[in-house]
Amino acid sequence: MSKIEIDINFDEIRERIDQEKKGIKPSVWADMLGVNRNVVTNVHGRVKQKPSLEYIVAVSRATGRSVDYLLWGGTDSVKVSDDVNFKDQTRGRTITSRLIELEKISPKVFDMVDTYITGAHEAAKATAAKWDGIERRSKERRCETKEDLGFERLKNGT
Repeated sequence: MSKIEIDINFDEIRERIDQEKKGIKPSVWADMLGVNRNVVTNVHGRVKQKPSLEYIVAVSRATGRSVDYLLWGGTDSVKVSDDVNFKDQTRGRTITSRLIELEKISPKVFDMVDTYITGAHEAAKATAAKWDGIERRSKERRCETKEDLGFERLKNGT
């Protein structure tokens, strides 16, 4: 089998990835992609290491950009509309790609939305716990009632 020559411009690939990464801290970007922070620093820092295929695919999955676009550029820059969830270790929870976009656009608005979402999440957990307790007590009462009825039936011979 003969060797295939492919002219890949890694600087252009890095520039397209930098456009997607714009404004996101390296540690958050690494968490979004599911890669080690050193990989991000090596590709985007002073070293300017060539991004591996695995890294390019991770960027594609995280951003919704096609691998073809990241490799070759062009007009195939339509993002997938599905929201993607990421484990954000700085906040200790999952955060969506839409919130990350909002954080890039307006950190102040992001903080307000994040506070609201966190509060709503905590309220939902408290409500769920309360309902679980009510449901559990209700089941216990039903069991007691059924047992009482069963005892009464046995006593009456029915």
